[in-house]
Amino acid sequence: PALEQSGILVHLYNAPHPESFQINYASFSYAMVEALVKLGHTHIACIVSQEEPGRDDFLEGYRRCLFEHHILADSSLIFSEPSEALLEKAAAHTVSAVITSQYSTGVAVFHAAVGRNIFVPTNLSILSLCTQRDAAGPFSFLSAVSVPLAAYGRYLCSDLVNEMEKQ
Repeated sequence: PALEQSGILVHLYNAPHPESFQINYASFSYAMVEALVKLGHTHIACIVSQEEPGRDDFLEGYRRCLFEHHILADSSLIFSEPSEALLEKAAAHTVSAVITSQYSTGVAVFHAAVGRNIFVPTNLSILSLCTQRDAAGPFSFLSAVSVPLAAYGRYLCSDLVNEMEKQ
């Protein structure tokens, strides 16, 4: 507010403010779950860190997609990190897929699953959000949904320049 009163243009990104630009994490998680549902999965776990920006939105998209496909959103399938409980559910075939909000979390789930003789993707499908930086990694065995951060950055810069030119 003080900067705006001084005539200084302000754009907020990922801030807890109603006018802040936000990545729509709900649409990403919704699309991830929908892709898994279309493949026949009905027991889908979700891993999203407590500190994750957009955590609530990511969970909202996950739950909404399950609801719209008439699948019970079971709170015991929501985790803040890879855990023994998740691996036990995968080994018992009570979880067939997991979505993660970070590619590195998907990699951790993969390694933990392999250590428990849970075969990916035969016994457990893993679908993770992935930035362009992550995509360069050697883990081509993971399925990923790309977050186009560079395009988003170009959009923000373009919007900022357009606003400045209006002044």
